[in-house]
Amino acid sequence: MDEVIRNPAHGRPGTRVPRETVIPPPRIRLTKADRIRKSDTFREILSDGRRWHETHMTMVYRAFSRRQVGFAVSKHTGNAVVRNRMKRRMRELFRQRQHEIGPFQIVFLARKGLDRTDFQKLRREFDRFLRGSGVMT
Repeated sequence: MDEVIRNPAHGRPGTRVPRETVIPPPRIRLTKADRIRKSDTFREILSDGRRWHETHMTMVYRAFSRRQVGFAVSKHTGNAVVRNRMKRRMRELFRQRQHEIGPFQIVFLARKGLDRTDFQKLRREFDRFLRGSGVMT
């Protein structure tokens, strides 16, 4: 069955286009339960956890009852726009591979230059961390 387009931005009003039957992939989201939000928890992980250093980020992790993640970016790395870009990139790295990670709490610490680095290079660094640290299921 055809669908009538009502928005003129999508072609002439009243134009009929075939309805797509493609089913979109399920969304993989980070829920509130997946994120570390309390500063006390951040401090505990940073003091008790094991560290894995890469060129553009450091991961601090420890075993836990479920998978959780937190992101930290120092003000020395840049202004708010740069810091938020860094967090988005780290969040996306985690989001894409979260189902391969076991019950650990992980804190990502950004280093300068993470916002300008090629995403594929960041993915390789994160994959090295996953393989070497033993957090994969």
